[in-house]
Amino acid sequence: ALAAPAAGGAVVLELCAAPGGKTTHLASLLGEGGVVVAVELHSRKLRLIEESSARLGVAAAVRPVAADATDVPALRAALAAHAGGAQAADCVLVDAPCSGMGTLRRNPEHRAKGRAQLAALPALQGRLLDAAAACVRVGGVVTYSVCTPRAEEGDDVLAAFLQRHAGRFELERIEAAALRPFAAPRERWGGDVLQTWTHRHELDSHYAARLRRVA
Repeated sequence: ALAAPAAGGAVVLELCAAPGGKTTHLASLLGEGGVVVAVELHSRKLRLIEESSARLGVAAAVRPVAADATDVPALRAALAAHAGGAQAADCVLVDAPCSGMGTLRRNPEHRAKGRAQLAALPALQGRLLDAAAACVRVGGVVTYSVCTPRAEEGDDVLAAFLQRHAGRFELERIEAAALRPFAAPRERWGGDVLQTWTHRHELDSHYAARLRRVA
């Protein structure tokens, strides 16, 4: 969630939100009037978001919604219903379903995932990004994040997205001092991605990119 800006009063749309850790962190960063519309496919998981929000005292800023995060009309309806009639969000966070290969030291069972399962992930990740792109205002930001070092789910997904949305989105530089040690330049796109490596940083291997809508 550190990669996603959340200015005071902002409308944040979070896709694939359960169990709610990033939801509550984003909500804590919002000023008065800000709201996080937290979208989760499985309605049974909304309770996790609600409980976390209540426990951390940010329930007033969180709106859990059960919806398909690739369904643009449903996402826009959720924004309109839960964010004061907003037509688009200031920020959309896509913490996408992924292979989890960056967490193998904690979750070794991910090694058992088959080729077909892995091969299907980039298409889903691309659809989620496209939905996010349709729901963010001009000047707003889409943040994409996965807990894997696989290029197929990182740079390859990003490259395909930027090609599909040429002229509409730009990859941003990572300027925050706390994140600079993890910034990996991508000069072909004029920005940086955030990348952590287990063997270098004693962290799970994560990948994130912040995309500004410019048109």
